[in-house]
Amino acid sequence: MAGRLVLGSVVRLMSIVKQIRIVCQVVSYRRRVSFEVASIIDTGIMELWTRPLDQARNKVIASSRCQAWGYLTGCIIYDTVGVLEYNSSVKGETMKLTGYQLPPTYRLSTHRGAGCAGDPPGHPRYFVRSVYTQHGNSPPSRNGKPAPHYELNGRYYSDLEGVDKLFKPLPLDSERVQLWIADTFRHHHSCYQVPDGAGSWHDNLIIYPVPSYKLKTFHDDERFSEEWRTKEKAAIEQANAEIEAYAADVATPDNHAATIIIRRYYPEFNPAPELIDNPPEGVTNWWERLAEKPTPETCPGEDWQKHPVNGLWCQVCGWHEQTPEN
Repeated sequence: MAGRLVLGSVVRLMSIVKQIRIVCQVVSYRRRVSFEVASIIDTGIMELWTRPLDQARNKVIASSRCQAWGYLTGCIIYDTVGVLEYNSSVKGETMKLTGYQLPPTYRLSTHRGAGCAGDPPGHPRYFVRSVYTQHGNSPPSRNGKPAPHYELNGRYYSDLEGVDKLFKPLPLDSERVQLWIADTFRHHHSCYQVPDGAGSWHDNLIIYPVPSYKLKTFHDDERFSEEWRTKEKAAIEQANAEIEAYAADVATPDNHAATIIIRRYYPEFNPAPELIDNPPEGVTNWWERLAEKPTPETCPGEDWQKHPVNGLWCQVCGWHEQTPEN
């Protein structure tokens, strides 16, 4: 009988705690504070405490709405849902929050896609949404522990490298991949990379044929003697010949910028000469996110703009308004 009374009291206590309002006065300093509900033991006893989130354990059974950030002074415990799992020692590790809801001062971007320019079709970067604080910034990390910066299908990631692990390339000969390949060569037309060069991608960029602004130019002046003019013109001609020869040596199909990018996902890829010399024109990007090309009637547009995305034409499906000019 006594055991039943104790068990009944515990159950009633848990019911009361679920409804109670807890007010936290942050008086010593304004730090990111999280209220966590944890240690739901088999006996039904629930332990409740408060502490900075950066001291949280790797696994915490936490209330989805019981969060206070920065200047907030309180919150309401509605339910003990959500399992937060992370491993701060692994870069790109998923911050997986099952049943998790963002704090009331956080928000997700309305536009999907982050760091996805030039990525192959179907890449998960096209579908992620960024997480922002009330000040429009990314949530800060604390003491080396990751913060949720990106959301994809209800899961949160500290960086895009964690999202990249989910990508499974489509077959090389699929229509979408072939359109992406054409678009990549169009975007990187005449661009090559110095093999094994030091520095950044831009530092090793070579344009071939060499544009005029990359060559030296003789600027005449009436004060110059004819002898000096002759020597200077010869020196400039020699320097330009060396620039042209160096660029020609670099400008091979294997060193083409588009080839390098495509081989990150398709190592077996070999470019056709026409892709390098005369890449096809293209006015659509449906292949990035959609499985098949939509018609103007079925085109969803972008998530930030309905069809037609560009007003008189649509970059998703390629539709153009009929005018006397076209």
